Amino acid sequence: MPPLPTYLGFFTFYFNMYLYKTPPPPKRSRLFDHQQQFPKLNLYLHLHLPLPSVLFFKMHYLPLLLASTGLSAACTITTGAKTTFYGVPDNDPAGSDAIAFSCGARGYHAGGTGTYDDPLTFASRVGSSYGECEIVYAPYLKKYIRNEDTCAACDTGEWVDVFTGNSNNGGDAQVECENRLTPDGTQSIIRDPARDLEVDETPLFSSGTCNTGNIYPNNNPSSYCGGNGGGDGGDGGDGGGSGCQTGCSWEGHCQGCSCSTYDDCSDDFICTNGVCA
Repeated sequence: MPPLPTYLGFFTFYFNMYLYKTPPPPKRSRLFDHQQQFPKLNLYLHLHLPLPSVLFFKMHYLPLLLASTGLSAACTITTGAKTTFYGVPDNDPAGSDAIAFSCGARGYHAGGTGTYDDPLTFASRVGSSYGECEIVYAPYLKKYIRNEDTCAACDTGEWVDVFTGNSNNGGDAQVECENRLTPDGTQSIIRDPARDLEVDETPLFSSGTCNTGNIYPNNNPSSYCGGNGGGDGGDGGDGGGSGCQTGCSWEGHCQGCSCSTYDDCSDDFICTNGVCA
């Protein structure tokens, strides 16, 4: 008679095969998102280890392994994010680079170049979904940005107010630049991003120059979370780009299109890592 771990291995294998065909529940734990993002690793674990060992590995060692390699455990695309800009001239208090949270070596001072190790400051509404010092990725800017400040004017949860410039006061020219950088439509934000995404370190405002040529309103968010697309995503909303197919019963939510929740896809497609598949 085969040992009990063998039966457990077969059971978990077929159970996972069933999971791949079934949408996850709305409040599904991120622990099990590794099953869809790393199916080969998940299959190997369940075929070679008893179930208790698999669960222990996923809970204690897999997150550390992903963090050490710079991989994202379960990136998601948040659509409909209003994007605005501020700087020293219109900060609170005005003429200061002071921020609400100390998230790194800069302390309570806004700044950053936009890399993962030196993310650009952004402010959000008190009580928004963004955690204090949370790092996200903005495809519109090709920059990592970190929630380091609060925004009194931000009246929606999906509103990011991005810092421009540095500790110098650029006056009216900087405020005008902030208005020019602000897109007409909403943008997408990548939550839990990988650490090696493409970055444009060009300052948004520097020495009186407004670098409006270094914003990317047509970036497809699926290029940065999900591995599909790379084409024109419209004005940064939830359009799909070149990977978004047509012909399904819910246009714009077909295979390859961007999505934000598990039931945001047409027909039998499932939202996996921000893309309908």
